[in-house]
Amino acid sequence: MSFLHTARTATREKRRRSVWFALYLVALGGGWWGLPFLLRRSDTARPRDAVAGLSAHTSDLLLLAVPTVLMLVLLLAARGATWRGPVVLDSATTQLLLPSPVSRRALLLPRLRTSATVMSVLGAVVGAVSGFLLQDLSGRPRALPAVAGAVSGVCVALMATALGVAVERYGDASARRVRALFAAGWTLTVLAAAGTAAAWRDRETFGLAHVLVWSGPWGWAAQPLLWALGALGPQAAAGTVLGVVVSGLGILLGVRELSGITHSALRMRATVAARVGTSVLMLDFRQARAGVPALRERRSVPVLRLPLPRHRALLVPWRDLHCLLRQPRRLGWALAWTGLAVVAARAAPGLTASRQEITVAASLVALYLGAAQLTEPARLESDDPRRSANLSWTFRTLALLHALVPLVLLSAAAALGAVACVLAGAPAREAGTLVACVPALVAAALVSSYRGVMPLQLIIGVDTPMGNTGPWQAAVWYGRGPLAVICLLYPVCLTAARGHTWSSTQLLCVAVAADQVRLAGGR
Repeated sequence: MSFLHTARTATREKRRRSVWFALYLVALGGGWWGLPFLLRRSDTARPRDAVAGLSAHTSDLLLLAVPTVLMLVLLLAARGATWRGPVVLDSATTQLLLPSPVSRRALLLPRLRTSATVMSVLGAVVGAVSGFLLQDLSGRPRALPAVAGAVSGVCVALMATALGVAVERYGDASARRVRALFAAGWTLTVLAAAGTAAAWRDRETFGLAHVLVWSGPWGWAAQPLLWALGALGPQAAAGTVLGVVVSGLGILLGVRELSGITHSALRMRATVAARVGTSVLMLDFRQARAGVPALRERRSVPVLRLPLPRHRALLVPWRDLHCLLRQPRRLGWALAWTGLAVVAARAAPGLTASRQEITVAASLVALYLGAAQLTEPARLESDDPRRSANLSWTFRTLALLHALVPLVLLSAAAALGAVACVLAGAPAREAGTLVACVPALVAAALVSSYRGVMPLQLIIGVDTPMGNTGPWQAAVWYGRGPLAVICLLYPVCLTAARGHTWSSTQLLCVAVAADQVRLAGGR
Protein backbone atom coordinates (compact mmCIF):
# COMPACT_ATOMS: atom_id res chain seq x y z
CA MET A 1 0.00 0.00 0.00
CA SER A 2 2.91 2.37 0.71
CA PHE A 3 4.32 1.61 -2.76
CA LEU A 4 1.00 2.52 -4.38
CA HIS A 5 0.81 5.64 -2.24
CA THR A 6 4.24 6.73 -3.51
CA ALA A 7 3.55 5.73 -7.13
CA ARG A 8 0.33 7.76 -7.29
CA THR A 9 1.74 10.93 -5.74
CA ALA A 10 1.94 12.70 -9.10
CA THR A 11 -1.66 11.76 -9.93
CA ARG A 12 -2.89 13.03 -6.57
CA GLU A 13 -1.00 16.29 -6.98
CA LYS A 14 -2.48 16.81 -10.44
CA ARG A 15 -5.97 16.12 -9.14
CA ARG A 16 -5.42 18.43 -6.18
CA ARG A 17 -4.31 21.24 -8.48
CA SER A 18 -7.39 20.70 -10.64
CA VAL A 19 -9.63 20.94 -7.56
CA TRP A 20 -7.97 24.13 -6.36
CA PHE A 21 -8.25 25.66 -9.82
CA ALA A 22 -11.96 24.80 -9.97
CA LEU A 23 -12.48 26.33 -6.52
CA TYR A 24 -10.62 29.44 -7.65
CA LEU A 25 -12.90 29.79 -10.67
CA VAL A 26 -16.01 29.29 -8.54
CA ALA A 27 -14.84 31.86 -5.97
CA LEU A 28 -13.93 34.31 -8.72
CA GLY A 29 -17.28 33.95 -10.46
CA GLY A 30 -19.21 34.12 -7.19
CA GLY A 31 -17.34 37.18 -5.96
CA TRP A 32 -17.44 39.01 -9.28
CA TRP A 33 -20.99 38.21 -10.45
CA GLY A 34 -22.87 36.27 -7.79
CA LEU A 35 -22.42 38.38 -4.68
CA PRO A 36 -23.10 41.77 -6.36
CA PHE A 37 -26.20 40.30 -8.01
CA LEU A 38 -27.53 39.06 -4.66
CA LEU A 39 -26.88 42.39 -2.94
CA ARG A 40 -28.44 44.34 -5.79
CA ARG A 41 -31.50 42.09 -5.86
CA SER A 42 -31.94 42.31 -2.10
CA ASP A 43 -31.78 46.11 -2.16
CA THR A 44 -34.36 46.37 -4.93
CA ALA A 45 -36.68 43.62 -3.69
CA ARG A 46 -37.42 45.07 -0.25
CA PRO A 47 -37.80 48.68 0.77
CA ARG A 48 -35.80 49.87 3.75
CA ASP A 49 -38.94 50.61 5.74
CA ALA A 50 -40.48 47.16 5.17
CA VAL A 51 -42.48 45.73 8.04
CA ALA A 52 -41.28 42.41 9.41
CA GLY A 53 -43.61 39.46 9.49
CA LEU A 54 -45.07 36.80 7.24
CA SER A 55 -48.65 36.55 6.11
CA ALA A 56 -50.57 33.37 6.91
CA HIS A 57 -50.56 32.35 3.24
CA THR A 58 -46.79 32.82 2.88
CA SER A 59 -46.12 31.02 6.14
CA ASP A 60 -48.13 27.95 5.11
CA LEU A 61 -46.45 27.95 1.71
CA LEU A 62 -42.97 28.00 3.26
CA LEU A 63 -43.88 25.28 5.77
CA LEU A 64 -44.82 23.04 2.85
CA ALA A 65 -42.30 24.06 0.18
CA VAL A 66 -39.04 23.89 2.16
CA PRO A 67 -39.54 20.36 3.61
CA THR A 68 -40.75 19.18 0.19
CA VAL A 69 -37.56 20.39 -1.46
CA LEU A 70 -35.41 18.76 1.23
CA MET A 71 -37.37 15.51 0.88
CA LEU A 72 -36.67 15.56 -2.85
CA VAL A 73 -32.96 16.18 -2.18
CA LEU A 74 -32.76 13.17 0.14
CA LEU A 75 -34.65 10.97 -2.32
CA LEU A 76 -32.39 11.95 -5.22
CA ALA A 77 -29.31 11.35 -3.05
CA ALA A 78 -30.56 7.85 -2.23
CA ARG A 79 -31.29 7.20 -5.91
CA GLY A 80 -27.81 8.38 -6.87
CA ALA A 81 -26.31 6.03 -4.28
CA THR A 82 -27.73 3.03 -6.16
CA TRP A 83 -25.08 3.55 -8.85
CA ARG A 84 -22.52 5.92 -7.33
CA GLY A 85 -22.92 7.01 -3.74
CA PRO A 86 -20.63 8.88 -1.36
CA VAL A 87 -18.02 6.08 -1.26
CA VAL A 88 -16.63 5.50 -4.76
CA LEU A 89 -13.24 4.02 -5.56
CA ASP A 90 -11.29 4.46 -8.78
CA SER A 91 -10.47 1.54 -11.06
CA ALA A 92 -6.89 1.11 -9.86
CA THR A 93 -7.91 0.94 -6.20
CA THR A 94 -10.73 -1.46 -7.01
CA GLN A 95 -8.49 -3.83 -8.94
CA LEU A 96 -5.36 -3.72 -6.77
CA LEU A 97 -6.34 -2.92 -3.20
CA LEU A 98 -9.77 -4.46 -2.79
CA PRO A 99 -8.58 -8.09 -3.25
CA SER A 100 -5.58 -7.47 -0.96
CA PRO A 101 -5.70 -7.78 2.85
CA VAL A 102 -5.96 -4.02 3.38
CA SER A 103 -8.18 -2.56 6.08
CA ARG A 104 -11.49 -1.69 4.46
CA ARG A 105 -12.07 1.11 6.94
CA ALA A 106 -8.71 2.75 6.15
CA LEU A 107 -9.49 2.47 2.43
CA LEU A 108 -13.02 3.86 2.46
CA LEU A 109 -12.97 6.38 5.30
CA PRO A 110 -11.05 9.09 3.34
CA ARG A 111 -13.62 8.83 0.54
CA LEU A 112 -16.48 9.23 2.98
CA ARG A 113 -14.75 12.16 4.67
CA THR A 114 -14.23 13.90 1.32
CA SER A 115 -17.82 13.32 0.23
CA ALA A 116 -19.23 14.58 3.53
CA THR A 117 -17.02 17.70 3.38
CA VAL A 118 -17.95 18.52 -0.22
CA MET A 119 -21.64 17.93 0.39
CA SER A 120 -21.56 20.04 3.55
CA VAL A 121 -19.90 22.96 1.77
CA LEU A 122 -22.37 22.79 -1.10
CA GLY A 123 -25.28 22.50 1.31
CA ALA A 124 -24.07 25.46 3.34
CA VAL A 125 -23.64 27.65 0.25
CA VAL A 126 -27.00 26.73 -1.28
CA GLY A 127 -28.75 27.08 2.08
CA ALA A 128 -27.18 30.45 2.80
CA VAL A 129 -28.09 31.80 -0.64
CA SER A 130 -31.64 30.48 -0.29
CA GLY A 131 -32.03 32.09 3.13
CA PHE A 132 -30.59 35.35 1.83
CA LEU A 133 -33.10 35.40 -1.02
CA LEU A 134 -36.05 34.39 1.13
CA GLN A 135 -35.38 37.03 3.78
CA ASP A 136 -37.19 39.53 1.54
CA LEU A 137 -40.43 37.75 2.44
CA SER A 138 -40.03 38.15 6.18
CA GLY A 139 -38.31 41.52 6.45
CA ARG A 140 -35.79 40.20 8.99
CA PRO A 141 -32.06 41.04 8.99
CA ARG A 142 -30.07 39.48 6.18
CA ALA A 143 -27.58 37.57 8.31
CA LEU A 144 -30.10 35.52 10.32
CA PRO A 145 -31.86 33.68 7.43
CA ALA A 146 -28.51 33.18 5.67
CA VAL A 147 -26.91 31.53 8.73
CA ALA A 148 -30.02 29.46 9.44
CA GLY A 149 -30.16 28.38 5.80
CA ALA A 150 -26.52 27.29 6.00
CA VAL A 151 -27.33 25.18 9.09
CA SER A 152 -30.26 23.55 7.29
CA GLY A 153 -28.10 22.92 4.24
CA VAL A 154 -25.34 21.25 6.26
CA CYS A 155 -27.85 19.07 8.11
CA VAL A 156 -29.54 17.81 4.95
CA ALA A 157 -26.14 17.29 3.27
CA LEU A 158 -24.90 15.07 6.12
CA MET A 159 -28.22 13.20 6.13
CA ALA A 160 -27.91 12.62 2.37
CA THR A 161 -24.36 11.32 2.82
CA ALA A 162 -25.40 8.92 5.58
CA LEU A 163 -28.38 7.76 3.53
CA GLY A 164 -26.07 7.09 0.58
CA VAL A 165 -23.81 4.91 2.74
CA ALA A 166 -26.85 2.95 3.93
CA VAL A 167 -27.96 2.35 0.33
CA GLU A 168 -24.46 1.16 -0.61
CA ARG A 169 -24.35 -1.13 2.41
CA TYR A 170 -27.82 -2.70 2.23
CA GLY A 171 -29.17 -1.86 -1.23
CA ASP A 172 -27.86 -4.92 -3.05
CA ALA A 173 -28.89 -7.36 -0.32
CA SER A 174 -32.54 -6.23 -0.15
CA ALA A 175 -33.36 -4.95 -3.64
CA ARG A 176 -37.09 -5.60 -3.28
CA ARG A 177 -37.28 -3.66 -0.02
CA VAL A 178 -35.31 -0.80 -1.56
CA ARG A 179 -37.78 -0.62 -4.46
CA ALA A 180 -40.69 -0.48 -2.03
CA LEU A 181 -39.00 2.29 -0.03
CA PHE A 182 -38.34 4.30 -3.17
CA ALA A 183 -41.96 3.90 -4.25
CA ALA A 184 -43.12 5.11 -0.83
CA GLY A 185 -40.68 8.02 -0.96
CA TRP A 186 -41.84 9.17 -4.37
CA THR A 187 -45.47 8.89 -3.24
CA LEU A 188 -44.80 11.08 -0.20
CA THR A 189 -42.92 13.60 -2.34
CA VAL A 190 -45.79 13.82 -4.82
CA LEU A 191 -48.29 14.32 -1.98
CA ALA A 192 -46.11 17.03 -0.45
CA ALA A 193 -45.75 18.73 -3.84
CA ALA A 194 -49.52 18.59 -4.30
CA GLY A 195 -49.98 20.22 -0.90
CA THR A 196 -47.47 22.91 -1.84
CA ALA A 197 -49.37 23.60 -5.06
CA ALA A 198 -52.62 23.81 -3.10
CA ALA A 199 -51.06 26.31 -0.69
CA TRP A 200 -49.77 28.33 -3.65
CA ARG A 201 -53.33 28.51 -4.96
CA ASP A 202 -54.49 29.54 -1.48
CA ARG A 203 -56.48 26.32 -0.98
CA GLU A 204 -57.07 24.51 2.29
CA THR A 205 -54.28 22.05 3.20
CA PHE A 206 -55.91 20.61 6.38
CA GLY A 207 -52.83 20.93 8.61
CA LEU A 208 -50.49 19.18 6.18
CA ALA A 209 -47.82 21.86 6.70
CA HIS A 210 -47.27 21.12 10.40
CA VAL A 211 -47.43 17.36 9.79
CA LEU A 212 -44.73 17.64 7.11
CA VAL A 213 -42.47 19.78 9.30
CA TRP A 214 -42.44 17.17 12.10
CA SER A 215 -42.79 14.00 9.99
CA GLY A 216 -39.12 13.20 9.47
CA PRO A 217 -35.54 14.38 8.89
CA TRP A 218 -36.59 16.56 5.94
CA GLY A 219 -38.82 18.59 8.26
CA TRP A 220 -36.32 18.74 11.12
CA ALA A 221 -33.55 19.99 8.84
CA ALA A 222 -35.87 22.68 7.45
CA GLN A 223 -36.82 24.13 10.85
CA PRO A 224 -33.77 26.43 11.38
CA LEU A 225 -34.53 28.22 8.11
CA LEU A 226 -38.26 28.31 8.79
CA TRP A 227 -37.68 29.79 12.26
CA ALA A 228 -35.35 32.45 10.88
CA LEU A 229 -38.00 33.43 8.32
CA GLY A 230 -40.70 33.65 10.98
CA ALA A 231 -42.78 30.70 9.78
CA LEU A 232 -42.17 28.75 13.02
CA GLY A 233 -42.06 29.81 16.64
CA PRO A 234 -39.81 28.74 19.53
CA GLN A 235 -40.76 25.08 19.02
CA ALA A 236 -38.31 25.08 16.11
CA ALA A 237 -35.49 24.73 18.64
CA ALA A 238 -36.54 21.12 19.28
CA GLY A 239 -36.63 20.38 15.57
CA THR A 240 -33.23 21.98 15.06
CA VAL A 241 -31.74 19.82 17.81
CA LEU A 242 -33.33 16.73 16.23
CA GLY A 243 -31.90 17.63 12.82
CA VAL A 244 -28.38 18.18 14.15
CA VAL A 245 -28.46 15.00 16.25
CA VAL A 246 -29.87 12.85 13.43
CA SER A 247 -27.31 14.12 10.91
CA GLY A 248 -24.42 13.52 13.33
CA LEU A 249 -25.66 10.05 14.30
CA GLY A 250 -26.16 9.22 10.63
CA ILE A 251 -22.54 10.01 9.82
CA LEU A 252 -21.33 7.98 12.82
CA LEU A 253 -23.44 5.00 11.76
CA GLY A 254 -22.18 5.40 8.20
CA VAL A 255 -18.58 5.23 9.43
CA ARG A 256 -19.41 2.07 11.38
CA GLU A 257 -21.04 0.42 8.35
CA LEU A 258 -18.17 1.16 5.94
CA SER A 259 -16.51 -2.21 6.47
CA GLY A 260 -19.75 -3.98 5.56
CA ILE A 261 -19.94 -2.65 1.99
CA THR A 262 -19.35 -5.63 -0.31
CA HIS A 263 -16.66 -5.99 -2.98
CA SER A 264 -19.28 -6.37 -5.71
CA ALA A 265 -21.03 -3.12 -4.71
CA LEU A 266 -17.75 -1.17 -4.78
CA ARG A 267 -16.68 -2.67 -8.11
CA MET A 268 -20.05 -2.01 -9.71
CA ARG A 269 -20.07 1.62 -8.59
CA ALA A 270 -16.51 2.20 -9.76
CA THR A 271 -17.30 0.77 -13.19
CA VAL A 272 -20.60 2.59 -13.60
CA ALA A 273 -19.21 5.93 -12.36
CA ALA A 274 -16.30 5.73 -14.83
CA ARG A 275 -18.63 4.79 -17.70
CA VAL A 276 -21.14 7.52 -16.93
CA GLY A 277 -18.39 10.10 -16.50
CA THR A 278 -16.91 9.24 -19.89
CA SER A 279 -20.33 9.40 -21.56
CA VAL A 280 -21.06 12.80 -20.02
CA LEU A 281 -17.71 14.17 -21.20
CA MET A 282 -18.60 12.90 -24.69
CA LEU A 283 -22.04 14.57 -24.33
CA ASP A 284 -23.65 11.19 -24.98
CA PHE A 285 -26.36 11.47 -22.36
CA ARG A 286 -28.31 8.51 -23.70
CA GLN A 287 -25.31 6.22 -23.11
CA ALA A 288 -24.85 7.81 -19.69
CA ARG A 289 -28.49 7.11 -18.82
CA ALA A 290 -28.15 3.53 -20.06
CA GLY A 291 -25.19 3.02 -17.73
CA VAL A 292 -27.23 3.84 -14.62
CA PRO A 293 -28.79 0.63 -13.25
CA ALA A 294 -32.58 0.64 -12.98
CA LEU A 295 -34.41 -0.02 -9.74
CA ARG A 296 -36.51 -2.71 -11.38
CA GLU A 297 -36.03 -4.93 -14.39
CA ARG A 298 -37.64 -3.98 -17.65
CA ARG A 299 -41.08 -5.49 -18.10
CA SER A 300 -40.86 -8.53 -20.37
CA VAL A 301 -44.64 -8.78 -20.90
CA PRO A 302 -46.58 -5.70 -22.05
CA VAL A 303 -49.39 -4.39 -19.88
CA LEU A 304 -51.77 -5.02 -22.80
CA ARG A 305 -51.40 -7.58 -25.57
CA LEU A 306 -52.46 -6.42 -29.03
CA PRO A 307 -53.69 -8.81 -31.73
CA LEU A 308 -51.30 -9.62 -34.54
CA PRO A 309 -51.61 -7.26 -37.50
CA ARG A 310 -53.30 -8.54 -40.66
CA HIS A 311 -51.27 -6.35 -43.00
CA ARG A 312 -47.48 -6.37 -43.31
CA ALA A 313 -47.31 -2.57 -43.27
CA LEU A 314 -48.66 -2.58 -39.70
CA LEU A 315 -45.94 -4.88 -38.35
CA VAL A 316 -43.52 -2.10 -37.35
CA PRO A 317 -46.22 0.03 -35.65
CA TRP A 318 -47.40 -3.10 -33.84
CA ARG A 319 -43.85 -3.72 -32.55
CA ASP A 320 -43.52 -0.09 -31.52
CA LEU A 321 -46.77 -0.19 -29.56
CA HIS A 322 -45.67 -3.35 -27.75
CA CYS A 323 -42.33 -1.73 -26.95
CA LEU A 324 -44.07 1.28 -25.41
CA LEU A 325 -46.51 -0.94 -23.51
CA ARG A 326 -43.52 -2.71 -21.95
CA GLN A 327 -42.39 0.71 -20.71
CA PRO A 328 -45.61 2.46 -19.67
CA ARG A 329 -43.69 5.20 -17.89
CA ARG A 330 -42.67 6.57 -21.29
CA LEU A 331 -46.32 6.92 -22.23
CA GLY A 332 -46.90 8.73 -18.95
CA TRP A 333 -43.97 11.09 -19.50
CA ALA A 334 -45.09 11.78 -23.06
CA LEU A 335 -48.57 12.67 -21.79
CA ALA A 336 -47.09 14.89 -19.06
CA TRP A 337 -44.80 16.77 -21.47
CA THR A 338 -47.66 17.22 -23.93
CA GLY A 339 -49.92 18.57 -21.21
CA LEU A 340 -47.20 21.00 -20.14
CA ALA A 341 -46.81 22.17 -23.74
CA VAL A 342 -50.57 22.72 -24.08
CA VAL A 343 -50.72 24.66 -20.80
CA ALA A 344 -47.77 26.85 -21.88
CA ALA A 345 -49.33 27.52 -25.27
CA ARG A 346 -52.63 28.38 -23.58
CA ALA A 347 -50.97 30.82 -21.15
CA ALA A 348 -48.72 32.55 -23.72
CA PRO A 349 -51.27 35.02 -25.21
CA GLY A 350 -51.94 36.67 -21.85
CA LEU A 351 -48.28 37.35 -20.96
CA THR A 352 -45.95 40.23 -21.67
CA ALA A 353 -43.71 40.18 -24.73
CA SER A 354 -40.56 38.86 -23.03
CA ARG A 355 -42.39 36.21 -21.04
CA GLN A 356 -44.37 35.29 -24.14
CA GLU A 357 -41.17 34.46 -26.01
CA ILE A 358 -39.92 32.25 -23.18
CA THR A 359 -43.29 30.47 -22.82
CA VAL A 360 -43.59 29.75 -26.54
CA ALA A 361 -40.06 28.31 -26.64
CA ALA A 362 -40.83 26.22 -23.54
CA SER A 363 -44.00 24.82 -25.14
CA LEU A 364 -42.06 23.70 -28.23
CA VAL A 365 -39.31 22.12 -26.13
CA ALA A 366 -41.89 20.30 -23.98
CA LEU A 367 -43.69 18.99 -27.06
CA TYR A 368 -40.37 17.76 -28.49
CA LEU A 369 -39.57 15.96 -25.23
CA GLY A 370 -42.95 14.26 -25.44
CA ALA A 371 -42.15 13.13 -28.99
CA ALA A 372 -38.72 11.90 -27.85
CA GLN A 373 -40.37 9.61 -25.28
CA LEU A 374 -42.48 7.97 -27.99
CA THR A 375 -39.58 7.34 -30.41
CA GLU A 376 -37.84 4.96 -27.99
CA PRO A 377 -38.45 1.94 -30.32
CA ALA A 378 -36.55 3.74 -33.08
CA ARG A 379 -33.66 4.40 -30.67
CA LEU A 380 -33.51 0.75 -29.70
CA GLU A 381 -33.41 -0.31 -33.36
CA SER A 382 -30.73 2.27 -34.12
CA ASP A 383 -28.60 0.96 -31.25
CA ASP A 384 -28.99 -2.66 -32.38
CA PRO A 385 -29.67 -3.05 -36.15
CA ARG A 386 -29.99 -6.82 -35.70
CA ARG A 387 -33.55 -6.27 -34.47
CA SER A 388 -34.65 -5.46 -38.02
CA ALA A 389 -32.21 -7.67 -39.94
CA ASN A 390 -34.93 -10.15 -40.95
CA LEU A 391 -37.39 -7.51 -42.17
CA SER A 392 -37.77 -6.81 -45.88
CA TRP A 393 -37.82 -3.01 -45.63
CA THR A 394 -34.84 -0.78 -46.16
CA PHE A 395 -33.41 1.14 -43.24
CA ARG A 396 -34.85 4.42 -44.53
CA THR A 397 -38.34 2.93 -44.89
CA LEU A 398 -38.12 1.51 -41.37
CA ALA A 399 -37.22 4.95 -40.03
CA LEU A 400 -40.33 6.43 -41.65
CA LEU A 401 -42.52 3.57 -40.37
CA HIS A 402 -41.28 4.23 -36.84
CA ALA A 403 -42.81 7.71 -37.10
CA LEU A 404 -46.41 6.42 -37.34
CA VAL A 405 -47.02 5.54 -33.69
CA PRO A 406 -45.44 8.71 -32.21
CA LEU A 407 -47.27 10.84 -34.76
CA VAL A 408 -50.68 9.32 -34.00
CA LEU A 409 -50.28 9.27 -30.22
CA LEU A 410 -48.79 12.76 -29.91
CA SER A 411 -51.29 14.27 -32.34
CA ALA A 412 -54.17 12.70 -30.41
CA ALA A 413 -52.83 13.98 -27.07
CA ALA A 414 -52.19 17.49 -28.43
CA ALA A 415 -55.62 17.54 -30.11
CA LEU A 416 -57.35 16.54 -26.86
CA GLY A 417 -55.49 19.30 -25.05
CA ALA A 418 -56.43 21.78 -27.77
CA VAL A 419 -60.09 20.81 -27.54
CA ALA A 420 -59.98 21.25 -23.75
CA CYS A 421 -58.44 24.72 -24.20
CA VAL A 422 -61.08 25.71 -26.75
CA LEU A 423 -63.86 24.53 -24.45
CA ALA A 424 -62.27 26.61 -21.68
CA GLY A 425 -62.57 29.71 -23.83
CA ALA A 426 -59.15 29.94 -25.49
CA PRO A 427 -58.93 30.91 -29.17
CA ALA A 428 -58.59 27.99 -31.54
CA ARG A 429 -55.57 29.58 -33.23
CA GLU A 430 -53.04 28.79 -30.49
CA ALA A 431 -54.38 25.27 -30.00
CA GLY A 432 -54.29 24.50 -33.72
CA THR A 433 -50.73 25.82 -34.03
CA LEU A 434 -49.44 23.36 -31.46
CA VAL A 435 -51.15 20.42 -33.18
CA ALA A 436 -49.68 21.51 -36.53
CA CYS A 437 -46.17 21.44 -35.04
CA VAL A 438 -46.41 17.76 -34.06
CA PRO A 439 -45.19 16.19 -37.37
CA ALA A 440 -42.05 18.32 -37.54
CA LEU A 441 -41.18 17.64 -33.89
CA VAL A 442 -41.73 13.89 -34.30
CA ALA A 443 -39.39 13.97 -37.29
CA ALA A 444 -36.84 15.87 -35.19
CA ALA A 445 -37.07 13.16 -32.52
CA LEU A 446 -36.43 10.53 -35.20
CA VAL A 447 -33.33 12.43 -36.32
CA SER A 448 -32.04 12.27 -32.75
CA SER A 449 -32.87 8.56 -32.62
CA TYR A 450 -30.86 7.79 -35.76
CA ARG A 451 -27.98 10.21 -35.22
CA GLY A 452 -25.39 7.40 -34.98
CA VAL A 453 -21.85 7.81 -33.66
CA MET A 454 -20.32 11.26 -33.49
CA PRO A 455 -17.40 11.80 -35.91
CA LEU A 456 -14.06 11.99 -34.18
CA GLN A 457 -13.08 15.30 -35.75
CA LEU A 458 -16.07 16.99 -34.12
CA ILE A 459 -14.96 15.86 -30.67
CA ILE A 460 -11.37 17.01 -31.22
CA GLY A 461 -12.45 20.43 -32.48
CA VAL A 462 -10.24 23.36 -33.39
CA ASP A 463 -8.25 25.56 -31.01
CA THR A 464 -9.24 29.22 -31.25
CA PRO A 465 -8.46 32.32 -29.13
CA MET A 466 -11.85 31.75 -27.46
CA GLY A 467 -11.07 28.11 -26.64
CA ASN A 468 -11.57 24.75 -28.30
CA THR A 469 -14.64 24.31 -30.51
CA GLY A 470 -15.08 20.60 -29.73
CA PRO A 471 -17.77 20.92 -27.00
CA TRP A 472 -19.82 23.37 -29.08
CA GLN A 473 -19.57 21.22 -32.20
CA ALA A 474 -20.59 18.14 -30.23
CA ALA A 475 -23.57 19.94 -28.68
CA VAL A 476 -24.77 21.18 -32.08
CA TRP A 477 -24.28 17.72 -33.61
CA TYR A 478 -26.34 16.04 -30.90
CA GLY A 479 -29.14 18.61 -31.00
CA ARG A 480 -29.18 19.45 -34.70
CA GLY A 481 -32.64 17.96 -35.29
CA PRO A 482 -34.61 19.73 -32.55
CA LEU A 483 -32.53 22.91 -32.87
CA ALA A 484 -33.34 23.31 -36.57
CA VAL A 485 -37.02 22.52 -36.20
CA ILE A 486 -37.65 24.60 -33.07
CA CYS A 487 -35.87 27.60 -34.57
CA LEU A 488 -38.09 27.36 -37.68
CA LEU A 489 -41.31 26.75 -35.78
CA TYR A 490 -40.69 29.42 -33.15
CA PRO A 491 -41.74 32.43 -35.30
CA VAL A 492 -44.96 30.66 -36.31
CA CYS A 493 -46.00 29.86 -32.74
CA LEU A 494 -44.98 33.30 -31.49
CA THR A 495 -47.04 34.98 -34.21
CA ALA A 496 -50.07 32.86 -33.32
CA ALA A 497 -49.62 33.62 -29.60
CA ARG A 498 -49.64 37.37 -30.34
CA GLY A 499 -52.93 37.12 -32.19
CA HIS A 500 -51.70 37.58 -35.75
CA THR A 501 -52.86 35.50 -38.66
CA TRP A 502 -50.67 33.08 -40.53
CA SER A 503 -49.06 34.24 -43.73
CA SER A 504 -47.86 32.14 -46.64
CA THR A 505 -44.26 32.67 -45.48
CA GLN A 506 -45.00 31.20 -42.06
CA LEU A 507 -46.85 28.25 -43.55
CA LEU A 508 -43.86 27.73 -45.83
CA CYS A 509 -41.66 27.77 -42.71
CA VAL A 510 -43.61 24.85 -41.24
CA ALA A 511 -43.39 22.95 -44.52
CA VAL A 512 -39.63 23.55 -44.81
CA ALA A 513 -39.13 22.37 -41.21
CA ALA A 514 -40.99 19.12 -41.80
CA ASP A 515 -39.26 18.52 -45.14
CA GLN A 516 -35.80 19.27 -43.76
CA VAL A 517 -36.20 16.84 -40.89
CA ARG A 518 -37.62 14.19 -43.22
CA LEU A 519 -34.56 14.51 -45.44
CA ALA A 520 -32.26 14.41 -42.42
CA GLY A 521 -33.95 11.22 -41.24
CA GLY A 522 -33.51 9.68 -44.66
CA ARG A 523 -29.84 10.62 -44.70
